[in-house]
Amino acid sequence: MDADRKALQAALKACGKVAPGRGPRPILQDVLVRPGRAGIAECIATDGEAWIAYAVPVTGEVPAFAVPCAVLADALKGSKGPTVALALLDGKLTVNGATLHTDDPADFPAVPEPAIGNPLSSWDAATLAGALERTLFAAARDVARYAFNGLLLDIKQGGTAFCGTDGRRIAVQETGCNGLPERAVVLPAAPLKLLRALLGKRPEGDVTGELREDGVRFQ
Repeated sequence: MDADRKALQAALKACGKVAPGRGPRPILQDVLVRPGRAGIAECIATDGEAWIAYAVPVTGEVPAFAVPCAVLADALKGSKGPTVALALLDGKLTVNGATLHTDDPADFPAVPEPAIGNPLSSWDAATLAGALERTLFAAARDVARYAFNGLLLDIKQGGTAFCGTDGRRIAVQETGCNGLPERAVVLPAAPLKLLRALLGKRPEGDVTGELREDGVRFQ
């Protein structure tokens, strides 16, 4: 397949912020590449708690493979064309003149897919970005206090509120998101910081939120 080079590099950069550089489960260091909708390859990474899926425009057939995220990112360094060719044969990935060993994609953790029937709603992207900026700074950085190492998403009738605290200070920002059943869920700070970064300096459009039993899926 031929992938949009800049989009693929952006995907690997984002996935690299989630995939751990080391740990007891080497497969978590990988990025999973798989077919998405027509003309799209999905790049997926996880640390076992948070997930990210990034869409990359491609042409040609998209093979499914898992390869260390940092290794593939390094292989793309020096590429200058608008696209980069990736070819998979007998478990080996050829890209930019390099041959990389891949892992069995079946060994990658099961990806949490969108579920039919889960409550959906949306935030204005700029509003969501502002809410994250005004609350994430207050979240704790103490690993011994897990519940404080993120934001509380408090969903009530008429809207939602993000809340961050480290036990000494508290920051609350209400948003106008509607359509979700009442619930309170703690979301880890690290993926929320990545979400804020992905929204960019001038967020536009809407961000969809899918309420799941184990958290929220943003898209």
